[in-house]
Amino acid sequence: MSISITKQKRRENAQTPGEYWDWVRRTQPELFYHQFDGTAPTQHLYGLREALNILVHEEGIEAAWKRHTTFSNAIWTAIDRWSLGGEIEHNIKDKNKRSTAVTTLKTGKACATKIREWCEENAGLTLGIPLGFEGDDYNCHLRIGHMGHLNPPMILGTLGTIETALKALNIPHGKDALSAASQIISDHTTRE
Repeated sequence: MSISITKQKRRENAQTPGEYWDWVRRTQPELFYHQFDGTAPTQHLYGLREALNILVHEEGIEAAWKRHTTFSNAIWTAIDRWSLGGEIEHNIKDKNKRSTAVTTLKTGKACATKIREWCEENAGLTLGIPLGFEGDDYNCHLRIGHMGHLNPPMILGTLGTIETALKALNIPHGKDALSAASQIISDHTTRE
């Protein structure tokens, strides 16, 4: 945990910060559990350890990076295809500046909110809300997460659900997004 200098000064001048907000106690714990303000989340720490074992020792970190790059390229390709027939586009135009962990896409009007709601209500798929956007911009952006232990059915299922929402909501979009995305994934898996 790290705390800004402003927060440290605010804590020093506080009458009674309370144990939970006592950053010093949490950053310089006398006992192990103090850094968690109570019982350590043991099951979460064990889960994190096991996830790291899978990532590093079973799959291999380089293979995981390659998988993330492949999945992000598949998602970006789908968005490129959708953008050919409507107002859907990448929030970050420069491919070199995009994250391989999450992609934000931009839609016209309030379509992103409608897409998110349709996907959640009709398919049980939760798409990310936009971060850092307000007002009309908020309703025109959504995020697709593609980090962690994902596989082709998860990515293609997400893209297929989004495309189904586009059709159900009569949102104009280009064709062949899933075909193009699956080709990216196919190229990755057949090269190995």
